Amino acid sequence: MQHFLQNLVSIFIYIVFFLSLYRWAKWARIGFSSVENSTPLCFQRNPETRSPVPAAPIWLAIFWVALQVSSNLLSTSTEGPQSSVPNYSGLFMLTTLLPACIGSLLILLWKVSPQAGKITDYFRSESILLELKSGFQLFVMAFAPTFLLLLLSLLWKTPETQHVLLKMLHQQSDPLLLCLIGLGAVVVAPLFEELLFRILLLNGFLEKLRTLGYSEQNQKRVAAFVISIIFCLGHGKYDALQLMPLALCLAWSQIQRKSFWSVVLAHAFFNGAMLILMLSSSGAEGE
Repeated sequence: MQHFLQNLVSIFIYIVFFLSLYRWAKWARIGFSSVENSTPLCFQRNPETRSPVPAAPIWLAIFWVALQVSSNLLSTSTEGPQSSVPNYSGLFMLTTLLPACIGSLLILLWKVSPQAGKITDYFRSESILLELKSGFQLFVMAFAPTFLLLLLSLLWKTPETQHVLLKMLHQQSDPLLLCLIGLGAVVVAPLFEELLFRILLLNGFLEKLRTLGYSEQNQKRVAAFVISIIFCLGHGKYDALQLMPLALCLAWSQIQRKSFWSVVLAHAFFNGAMLILMLSSSGAEGE
């Protein structure tokens, strides 16, 4: 049964990988031919305008991200968890409760800020099916380049430099531990990080570039690139490079399509796929 599941996961990864390559090739070929409506749904431009994000939640987001990035860059320890028994309450607090509290505070600051525009403009949803289609398409587009850089990163990454949550899963096969990590990675992290990076920081930076006189196209390019670098550094120096294609795809989709739920779904699909892949490879190593 375990062999069957591992083979199923491998088939899924191969299908998504080659589908991703096909989508990029098709977009490049049709795009260079100047055919109308050739842009994938997840990158199609939405002409709607939205009021600027107020400064208060942006400054809190900057402070929180600065703490995370500096902590990751200055950390020199590569040791894994010392205890063989997971700290479930601590894990739940770090992966779920703390992000939920910070996210709620960001939304509250946004709502009470003077001259705050319509917050609902940033969280609109056309339809569930359309958002699912756009989110899955965005996940597929980001998968191949991100997965290729993941394979490349294996040249310098070691088991000691793995993310601490992955180390915990390698050491334990506890269903409760898996549920907590899955909840944090597939549900909480996409919601919190997309609010933090793609709604607050990205749109705040776009507005700043606009006031500095950048052209619309340069605003988009610079903002997408800078915020993507910050997003990658926030995930640790050992994982930063491999996440750059995903970060750029998420940023460009948010800039063009202006859909919070599309990027959240794509982020969730990607984290879920990586979690399943990691569990599958861990099971193979344990045999």
